[in-house]
Amino acid sequence: MKTKYIFISIPILLILLFVFNTWRTNNLRKSGIVTQGNVIQVTKISYKDNERSHRKIEYYQVEISFIVDGSEIKGSKEIIPAEYDLKKLIKGDVVDIIYDPENPTEFILGE
Repeated sequence: MKTKYIFISIPILLILLFVFNTWRTNNLRKSGIVTQGNVIQVTKISYKDNERSHRKIEYYQVEISFIVDGSEIKGSKEIIPAEYDLKKLIKGDVVDIIYDPENPTEFILGE
């Protein structure tokens, strides 16, 4: 019986995380501040889905720095190739970002 609740709870938790992330992203797009940041490093991360599957999961860890009120902010984001043009994410490139003025460490990549 407990296993049944676990199998029901996990999808609900994933849905809630997706909804929260979508809300947060939309909120930043509406009320965030747009600035430019520098790509410090891009790291490709890939792994197999599981032992039996040959499906490969890939994403990129992108480290970015930008200036807010004279202070340098550094952070990183995980990017799925389908979400962003990876040709724009080369070390040393300048990219648009949108950050939360209340908490600049919360940011997303611009379009």
